[in-house]
Amino acid sequence: MEKEEILPYASYTTKEAAELLNINHQTLQRYIKAGKLEASQLGKRYRITGETILKFLGIEPSVYTSRTPERTFLIQDLGEAIEELYKTQRKKSKGVEQYNMGVFLHQRITLYADEKTLRKILSDVRHQIRYLKEKNST
Repeated sequence: MEKEEILPYASYTTKEAAELLNINHQTLQRYIKAGKLEASQLGKRYRITGETILKFLGIEPSVYTSRTPERTFLIQDLGEAIEELYKTQRKKSKGVEQYNMGVFLHQRITLYADEKTLRKILSDVRHQIRYLKEKNST
């Protein structure tokens, strides 16, 4: 396999991350469970940022966009909110397609959005969750 460039703000599946790290998928899962490798959980699946992979390899990414603590927390909150939205909508939609769209959106938003946009998107997702919960309870 040709060595693929690891993009710091891309989000990788565990299979992709294992290939980039040149390790077995089960080994990667053990690293995540042991806390040796940071990963975000979306549904039952994990996502790993390119930045995390690079740090695990001992490589400091050379080019960063604004990576403030606030942005990091917003990205984490957004991932959790998208997961909750997925769980709320799962009952009424095709689960796999909805999950894949959530993963895709989370990747693109965290890759391109600035802090102001992240706050707005997070607010919108939380609003949609409240709306769906109210709608489902009636």
